[in-house]
Amino acid sequence: MKKLFLVRHAKSDWNNAALQDIERPLNERGYSAAHFMSQRLQVSPDLMITSPAIRAASTALIFAKHLNYNSNNIIIKQELYDTNVKEYLSVIKKMDNACHSVMLFGHYHQRFCRFPDQ
Repeated sequence: MKKLFLVRHAKSDWNNAALQDIERPLNERGYSAAHFMSQRLQVSPDLMITSPAIRAASTALIFAKHLNYNSNNIIIKQELYDTNVKEYLSVIKKMDNACHSVMLFGHYHQRFCRFPDQ
């Protein structure tokens, strides 16, 4: 059975208004929460894919560290930034069938609770 883990990036830092959205880092609480959550997971993902946003990629790197996943193997997909459910589904459908456990790091919120109209 295949497993898909959708991981929302940890809490981001809004202190620097000059940064573009994609450049926003994690704040102190975000770093702490990402370490806390990733240390409690007992999974070994075959694949990690992240949005290119700094906060999502940083969250993925923290999870990789605690899950003994080689951070050089994290795949960055532009399609996971500032997007919709259809783009996420497209990325998921393109995954290699050899991957049985996949973690996607991105920007999930209420609009992801519904599937798109077909």
